[in-house]
Amino acid sequence: MSYLKYVCGTSASALALAICGAQPAFAQTETDEPAARSGGVQEIVVTAQKREENLQKVPVAVTAITSEAIANARIENITDLRSIAPNLYVVQQPGGSAIPTTVMRGQVSGAASNPTVDNGISYYIDGVYLGALNGLIFDMSDIERVEIIRGPAGTLFGTNSTGGAINYITSGPKGEFGVKQDLSYARFGSFRSKTRIDTPEWNGLSASVSYLHNERKSNVRNFRQTTMDYTAFTNGELGKLTSVKRLGESTTDAVHATLRWKDVVEGLTLDYKFDWTREKSSGAPVYLIGLPDTLGGLGAYYQIAAQAAGGGLSLDDLIQTKRGKIAFNDNTTPTLTKTQSHLFVANYQANDWLSIKNSTSWRSNKRSGFTSNLDGTGFLDIAPNTQLGLLTVMCCSQLNQFSNELQLNIDTDKVTGTLGLFHYTRRTKPGSNPWGMLTNETFSAYYLGMRYAPGSSIDDFDRSFQYRVKQQAAYGQLTYHVSDQFDVTGGLRYTHDDKNFFDTSSGQPGANYNYSKGNFSYLVNLTWKPTDNTMAYAKYSTSFIAGGTAAGPMAVDPVTHLPFIAAAKTYGEEKAKSWEAGVKTELFDRRLRANLAVFHVTYTGLQTPLFKSGELVTAPSGEEVMSGASQYTTNFGKARAYGLEWEFTAVPTEGLTLGWSGSYTNFKYKKISADILAAGGVTKVSDYPVSQRPKFMTNLSAQYVMPLVDDTRLSLQLDGAYRSTINVGTQEFSNAGFVAAGLSYDPRYMNDLLKQKGLWTLNARASVMDIDVGPAKATVSLWGRNITNKQRLNFIANTSITAAGLFDDPATYGVDLSIEF
Repeated sequence: MSYLKYVCGTSASALALAICGAQPAFAQTETDEPAARSGGVQEIVVTAQKREENLQKVPVAVTAITSEAIANARIENITDLRSIAPNLYVVQQPGGSAIPTTVMRGQVSGAASNPTVDNGISYYIDGVYLGALNGLIFDMSDIERVEIIRGPAGTLFGTNSTGGAINYITSGPKGEFGVKQDLSYARFGSFRSKTRIDTPEWNGLSASVSYLHNERKSNVRNFRQTTMDYTAFTNGELGKLTSVKRLGESTTDAVHATLRWKDVVEGLTLDYKFDWTREKSSGAPVYLIGLPDTLGGLGAYYQIAAQAAGGGLSLDDLIQTKRGKIAFNDNTTPTLTKTQSHLFVANYQANDWLSIKNSTSWRSNKRSGFTSNLDGTGFLDIAPNTQLGLLTVMCCSQLNQFSNELQLNIDTDKVTGTLGLFHYTRRTKPGSNPWGMLTNETFSAYYLGMRYAPGSSIDDFDRSFQYRVKQQAAYGQLTYHVSDQFDVTGGLRYTHDDKNFFDTSSGQPGANYNYSKGNFSYLVNLTWKPTDNTMAYAKYSTSFIAGGTAAGPMAVDPVTHLPFIAAAKTYGEEKAKSWEAGVKTELFDRRLRANLAVFHVTYTGLQTPLFKSGELVTAPSGEEVMSGASQYTTNFGKARAYGLEWEFTAVPTEGLTLGWSGSYTNFKYKKISADILAAGGVTKVSDYPVSQRPKFMTNLSAQYVMPLVDDTRLSLQLDGAYRSTINVGTQEFSNAGFVAAGLSYDPRYMNDLLKQKGLWTLNARASVMDIDVGPAKATVSLWGRNITNKQRLNFIANTSITAAGLFDDPATYGVDLSIEF
């Protein structure tokens, strides 16, 4: 609390000084070479209010990461954004589905097994909503900038933005002929190449195309490669799958093509963007941290002991509490992901005060059938020619989405605003998932490599499951300019969600689960502009995530011996209500930019996925029976978060740019459901660990650009990101069950691993820029990420069978070459 008082005190002083025109001490993280050379910070345009505006004129806590910053920081996917923007923390989840865990203002956004569940931090590409998180950790092939909007954004960005929104804006045609080739070689043999070609504008037509090839390599080897035969298990839909040799690797090919036609008729511009990506990847290495005190954990202990008794690896051999170069992920097979999207945008300037924009998008994501290890033990050799998988993830299917958004943008002397209509659908294609409804298997046996499951193979009916999500919304946000200094903004959005889920897991005839409900989000904002370069604002905003219904766990009736689905699991809406105030200012002839925000948000009905290895359910015959493993979404409870965010950028002298950004967030659970408390191994709300939510994060950067010969320049850059102590898991570990069974194994050592100490990560880059190479200009860079080689545990997944973990990547370094004609 003393630290909070210090930060709040100093920042409040800086805020007051900024309004009065005095000099704060630090600057924001945004780096801009042209601005640095000309003596001021860069003007940045954002679309945080659904229209292009100067970052400093937008009364929203938003960070814009430019293409130059993306290249200099070696940002290749969403996980690289960790700590680069205030109050944003990102780690990858285990399981091989390329799903990020994203944290913003206390909201933790992850994925659930129910595909109709949405997430509290929404992702967009060119303003198009990405409803599913599977495969979201993709390579950024041609990104112009990334906008990170913090806090509930339900009025303009819709439901599923209770924590905030992240919008990738891809580049469009430049209208001038140009060719650019980027090449990179990095540690472990990683290689990246990107080629971009722009055409000159002709009769209003211009185009661009880029091609990316990226090979990301790893130093973690799989313990052994195993071939698994799923021919009988899937009725021929899948055959043999062989596990990967190395973990955490990927090969990506991507195409980004754009076409622009200006002035089709006077005032009308048409844009088309096409994206195609093919990625073959292996999941991040999953390490066994230990075994939980559950029935599943005891079962795992006995199976590992059986393996050791036969001369195989023991529990001590398998446990790794530090990142090793060998991981026991025998049943992790490669996955092939193909993504394709089409975006049509029409912009029409109807008159001086009204413009009309319509965006239509189709997007498909297809992932081949694969398996992924989630236990960290690999296959256990429990008998001759017989192996056992403790916990295996089975994936994937084809996802298709369509969206259309119509916007009316108003800009008059007195009123500025946006009105819109939104339609969105997301669905699976029946029969596209070879595993049917199966998402994971526990204690599954393989004989001579063949998945052994007599009488329970997956058939066409199992694969006929499907889901469909539809959202329809109308919204408006208008700003009334009371005077040159005062603005009043009001916003309102109504969204109706419809969800349908056809479940086939219990056999014919299947079961339908439906959800249909609408709700409102609104915003009120007051803005004061005491000077041309200073703005202060205060706002109240709300957002929500729709509820839903999912199937209960599957079990077998002990009387009829038939499978059945237990009672459905329903979950309610998640809601967020937020107060926010901020100041944005530029001083000293734009040599200093200071942006500050304070916030308080209340979350009710927090939605979270819950994994259970089994639970007692009532069969149709009336008998109670233990179900199989299941994962479902439930409402966590109630929480509140408050804090402070800051971004400063300074150009104190020609060529030197300094940056400092950060956040302090105080998060607290106010109420937690009984199921969640029980799963966490505690009885009091105050004892439940606050996971994946660092209280304090900051980023410091410095870049110095100096002339060498003619136009050639030298750039030196160093940045450091810090996050405070963090809990990487949610469940305390006990030894009571092992003691009761007469076993000496004590898993309580994992409680010390749940809390990871504060971490500094340092990155550096040195570039020689604008080297004359005939008609071209070249840039050569040497760079390093995580140069102090910190490899901390960042995620513990307690699956009730094992406790498995992920670690930070080791130090990487390399050389980049860029040539531009």
